[in-house]
Parts: sequence; C-alpha cells; structure tokens
Amino acid sequence: MEKPLTINDFEPLVGSEFYVPYIDREGNHSSLTLTEATKTGNPHPGRTEPFSLLFEGPKALALDQGTYLLRHDSLGDLTIFIVPIAESGDIRQYQSIFN
Repeated sequence: MEKPLTINDFEPLVGSEFYVPYIDREGNHSSLTLTEATKTGNPHPGRTEPFSLLFEGPKALALDQGTYLLRHDSLGDLTIFIVPIAESGDIRQYQSIFN
C-alpha cells in the first residue's frame, strides 16, 4: 500500500512544474506550476493533516473541474482532483484539497 501524500511531499516543490499529459485544441501538452502548498486545518486522529495546493497554468489550457494525471520529476505520476478557481490575464488558477 502506498503512503498517503502529505504537505511535506509538496512544500519543497512550490515553484516547480507538473506536466499535464492533456492535449489542448491545438494539440499542445502543457504544465501547471505549483504556486502554494498550505495547511488547512487540524488532522483527525489516524488521518493525515489536511492541505491545499494552488496551481497556475496557461489560460488556453482550460481544464475543467475533474481528476487529472499530473507528472512530476520527483513524485512521478499523480492522479489529482483539481478545480479551476480564478483567471487573470493569460493565467488560470486551480486548487486541489487533500482532506
């Protein structure tokens, strides 16, 4: 059984890129940059500490809310549920919450 991911797995990766093997309308692959890893509360007994991740990517990527495969050099392949939360200029921001 794999160990659950924790904020400690992501904090050192803030600023790094996560490859998204998703092809946009123009046939391009893209990546999301991890911009923030934040603790979101106190853990329940026997559970890992809840945390939130914020990612930024190009507005053109336009991922809908859903589960996506993300690849990172250090963590390998991860399946993460992300939600688009904001847009500004050419940037789209996404959030993932781990309870």
